[in-house]
Amino acid sequence: MPVLEIVGESGTERLLELSASPTLIGRDRRKCQVVFDDSGVSRVHARIKTIGEQFVLKDCDSRNGTTVNGRKIATGWPLADGDEVGIDQHRLLFRTDDPHPLFDRPSSVAGVFPTQSPTDVRPGVRASEKLKAIMAISSSLSRSLDLDSLLNRLLETLFQVFPNAECGAILLPRKDGELNVRIWKSSIRRDGDSPRGVASRTITRQVMDSGQSLLCVDTADDTNLSSSQSITDADIRSVMCAPMKGSDGTSLGVIHLDRRDVSQPFVMDDLELLACAAMISGQTVENNLLHEEHLTAQLQEQELQLAADLQRTLLPSTVPEIAGYEIAHHYQPANELGGDYFDHFELPDGRYVVAIGDVAGKGTAAALLVASLFASVRAVLAFESQPAKAVERLNGTLADVVKTGRFITFLLAIVDPETHTLTMTSAGHVAPLLCRDGKILDPLGDQFGCPLGIDTGLPFEEVSFQLEPDDTFLLITDGVTEARNSASELFGTDRVEDALCKSPKSAESVIATVLDSVASFVDHDRQDDDTCLVVLRRI
Repeated sequence: MPVLEIVGESGTERLLELSASPTLIGRDRRKCQVVFDDSGVSRVHARIKTIGEQFVLKDCDSRNGTTVNGRKIATGWPLADGDEVGIDQHRLLFRTDDPHPLFDRPSSVAGVFPTQSPTDVRPGVRASEKLKAIMAISSSLSRSLDLDSLLNRLLETLFQVFPNAECGAILLPRKDGELNVRIWKSSIRRDGDSPRGVASRTITRQVMDSGQSLLCVDTADDTNLSSSQSITDADIRSVMCAPMKGSDGTSLGVIHLDRRDVSQPFVMDDLELLACAAMISGQTVENNLLHEEHLTAQLQEQELQLAADLQRTLLPSTVPEIAGYEIAHHYQPANELGGDYFDHFELPDGRYVVAIGDVAGKGTAAALLVASLFASVRAVLAFESQPAKAVERLNGTLADVVKTGRFITFLLAIVDPETHTLTMTSAGHVAPLLCRDGKILDPLGDQFGCPLGIDTGLPFEEVSFQLEPDDTFLLITDGVTEARNSASELFGTDRVEDALCKSPKSAESVIATVLDSVASFVDHDRQDDDTCLVVLRRI
């Protein structure tokens, strides 16, 4: 997995897997994955987006610009391994592979410390040093706002507490559960660090799973490891690793310290102190992760609400005034974003369009198809005003948009208020209902058609009939007929027909009566599917 290596004065400060696309870099903590709290960095300064197999860097019209290998970029720049990205005064290295991988070799455990709380540390041994260290660690944690700054300060403080440590790493689990080096520091320059790795996968995984701190000393003398490329291949003589635990005792990550100089190995006192530091930091990390999750959820909720508001602006909010007719509509998505569609508008020749549709599925994908359907219907009808031909063209237009496994049921009706002729074409949608003199008529017959997006080049039929005075024409989506009660019974078409016949003679009353009937039937407040109704009534 390609990573972004954020480099500071003392070396690598953070490693970020480029798993999200785009990855945003900037000052805005709520939007960006890489945050620099610096006035020279714009709120959203740059982004890295995956295009095919390439990772392309683009400046987002930042105030101070973005550079690659010292050169200011103006357009998208495909990144290569080792490219140095400049964001104001900050350096980031693009790596096609993790520059600090874990090595996968066994270890020799010299000590185990099952820390459950900071009070488990024995006060009698080097008590003053331990107290001073704990206070320093607590102080470093209290001054950090974001997770990366917190972990960076923690590692810096641990190097002060353990001056004999040469290399330190803090590892956090990825979404797939594998441990990933989040912060890495070294007090000395080691040739070959990157290819050989910075932490033992065996040790870190054991600590993460067991919740116990481990001490490994003089592994070079362990003859059991020589046959399998032991930890000594990395010239490490002393290692200690401790879990950072949350309030419920779950391991949130691990701290890994090591040194190669065998003359000053870590001892059990060191392990106890590291375990205590990890315990203290774990609770702070947990709070920070919860804060990050809250901010992410809040941002997603805001974006979802914005998308829902935009979708509502697409669908009609008012009804046209048609001489001798009245129109009413109702639209209620089951979630923030809906997959139902409706529209009504006047054509240049004075006729009026009444359309309804239902995209298979829910969520963002369905909502995007609704937006595409809305635009496509109006665009097609600007050139083709005959329902059957318009639906044929619409089907061809949407074929490239609707992906495999999805489809759109759709019904297009066009009424001429001068002749009172209504002509319609169905693409697999729920059959419309016509109420005349208290009786239900089926104006569509068997002309259901095929849903949009399944196949191109399909023919569609159209049906025409005259609207008489007091005729009520009702279009619905399957959220009405397929509403279920607590016994899992469907509301069904018969109940829709019954409500339509009993309704007072107004378009708004028809909608109110049908919805009241559905609400009484389902006997619960849960809405399982989007609901849409459009009524056209001749006065």
